[in-house]
Amino acid sequence: IHGFIMWKNDILERLTSFDMEALKKEYHAHPEYGLINIPNFLPEKCTHICASELDGIPIEDCKNFTRKGSCMYECNDLSITPYQDKLVHALNSSEFVYWLEELTGVKKLISDPHLIGAGYMKSFKGDTLQVHTDFNWVEELALNRAVSIIIYFNKDWKKEWGGSLNFYDTKNDKLLSSIKPDFGNMLIWTYKNLVYHGYPDPM
Repeated sequence: IHGFIMWKNDILERLTSFDMEALKKEYHAHPEYGLINIPNFLPEKCTHICASELDGIPIEDCKNFTRKGSCMYECNDLSITPYQDKLVHALNSSEFVYWLEELTGVKKLISDPHLIGAGYMKSFKGDTLQVHTDFNWVEELALNRAVSIIIYFNKDWKKEWGGSLNFYDTKNDKLLSSIKPDFGNMLIWTYKNLVYHGYPDPM
């Protein structure tokens, strides 16, 4: 329990280092829907530990996600990923949820303890994430999706490798943003039915 408390406290203390007003301004300035990419979001030691844990997960312990030619491997089994468990514990905390509500302007958020469509994700050379919109309804909670978060744990990523997450307008006609998956960055966006995103070119 002590380890969980220390991990959570380190992350919550990190939140106080950000200028909330500046973050809100950037978030709501994004065209059509709120979106922000926050560099070095987690304490550095947390980022490195999670990255090492993710790297060490055998592919056979992951669920293979495929849809319309996409390929991604997901692991949300917290019993075999103790540091992911600590991170989820911190991000599901009341303090973080309130911080997220203030940033996004989306109130009454409820975090998903079941990690439906969430957890550690792996992709490899040649993989893609075809442009899509996320599912809305979470049956296990009987709630709609409201906000999505990604934290990147890939070290020393080069832009020419691809994998930048593209975000398009609600007609899927115009590229609005392209987010390079830099180590330690947190990407947050407001869910809407027509937030098209993906990296369609193979990495």
